[in-house]
Amino acid sequence: MPSDSATISTMTQQPSPRKGRLRRTLLVALAAGAALTVPTATAAAGGVPPLRDKQLITASGKGEVTEGLPFCFNGARGPCGWIVQGSHKGTPIRSGTFFAMIDDGHAASPRRCVPATYSGLLYETPDDAIAQVGDGKVCPNGAGGYVFTGRVDIAGVSGRFQDVSSGRGRVLVTMTANGAATLTLSGHIRTG
Repeated sequence: MPSDSATISTMTQQPSPRKGRLRRTLLVALAAGAALTVPTATAAAGGVPPLRDKQLITASGKGEVTEGLPFCFNGARGPCGWIVQGSHKGTPIRSGTFFAMIDDGHAASPRRCVPATYSGLLYETPDDAIAQVGDGKVCPNGAGGYVFTGRVDIAGVSGRFQDVSSGRGRVLVTMTANGAATLTLSGHIRTG
């Protein structure tokens, strides 16, 4: 697994206005001490297809709500959302680990939807990652849990995805009352 400082170094070496927002949000997450669990196996040599200039990206996974977000990006007193992580499958990012933070500004309600922000990482291996940030809403699911839906900007962070310069997509995260979580991401990415 790359160290937090290695991840921060990689992210700060990639100038781009869109990545600036990704970088700032993910730096806050790393500075908060969020623990990431990433797979230790690496892809077999020659088994990784090259990225195309523009292509579809999908990921779906299952995991758990590991803890509440201990701080709020808007300055409100926490807890202000959820931290979820688990394992995923997808394309072009294959099986790996996901990590996401959903910040509702301490406003979630069992009776209505509220605006929220999303920051996430998809790892294929410890050295191959894609980041997503965006805005959406958190709504009650009627069974004591919540659902986040939103649009995200996507950018490569490291490894074979470092050339992903931009992307857009939609993300859906369900968080059940018993702590289970699912993540679904779909969109397009560009390289170069």
